Amino acid sequence: MLPDEGIIIEAKHTKNAKAQTTIATELIIDIARYKSYPGAKHLVCAVWDTGHYLTNRVALKSGLERHNDGFVTVVVMK
Repeated sequence: MLPDEGIIIEAKHTKNAKAQTTIATELIIDIARYKSYPGAKHLVCAVWDTGHYLTNRVALKSGLERHNDGFVTVVVMK
């Protein structure tokens, strides 16, 4: 966490063909936890998909951001 800015950075790395579901589930849990974290204003979720396991990067990003009222930014890197 960057306490002065209220920014939390969460890093994930895809590992297998179940990555889309696994990463989405983990981030949903993490987002719920961090929303109540003292001083947290924004969560940046960095997802490394070096193995190209994600089946729909756009859906992962837009779904998580849309349902979290500006609290979440998802960055997917290949």
